[in-house]
Amino acid sequence: MHAVQSYQKLGSGQYVEALLKCSNKKVCTNMANTMNVSHDSMYRCFDNPIDKTNKTIDELKSIALRLLNQDSLYVIFDDTQITKLYAKQIEGLERGFDGSLGMPLMGIKMVTALLTDGKLNIPIDAIPYVSKELAQGGYKTKSEIAISITKILADTFKFKSVLADAHYATKQSLHFLDNAQINYLMKIPCNRVVTIGKSTGQLKHIFRLKRNARVQVAKGTFDGIECYFYAIKV
Repeated sequence: MHAVQSYQKLGSGQYVEALLKCSNKKVCTNMANTMNVSHDSMYRCFDNPIDKTNKTIDELKSIALRLLNQDSLYVIFDDTQITKLYAKQIEGLERGFDGSLGMPLMGIKMVTALLTDGKLNIPIDAIPYVSKELAQGGYKTKSEIAISITKILADTFKFKSVLADAHYATKQSLHFLDNAQINYLMKIPCNRVVTIGKSTGQLKHIFRLKRNARVQVAKGTFDGIECYFYAIKV
């Protein structure tokens, strides 16, 4: 089944909002109580199929614009795996590491994006990540997927910073954010070649915590991009 065909029938904005607000098990009775509506009305949302593949994202954008503090907005990128223990044939299915179970399992890898103002979190997008072996000519790296999501979100939101782990701290990703004048905070692999002061080399060799120090900051460049490097003892 292709990705476009796999979309389920759309719930209305009310249904999406109920999913986000309901603190109990996400069943229609609890969601209806959260929204103070009848139980049956939660099911009526599924009468009509979606007519656009991005309609769910548009619903989430609308909620984010209404509920999030637009002056303190962050985008967080991460990747996860939807493990399919008993699936045999699903498009994009391959072996990957499931962090929640701590082992490699068959599943679908996803790049996820979340909008937050520090108080409320709204998942805004999720795109499958397919390995080069499976995707072949259509292959996109995780950072390329994150860039495409960022471009779409930047048309609607003005965020203070992009937060992500080391998978997204690539030359391509950082050059894009730098050119777009978007702030970012990312973990950077210690083997990346950087320049700090008069020293150029792998980060792990030229930037270390001083004796008995817990935090150290230095200004430098990575592939010509000016940035600050932080070392934190955990």
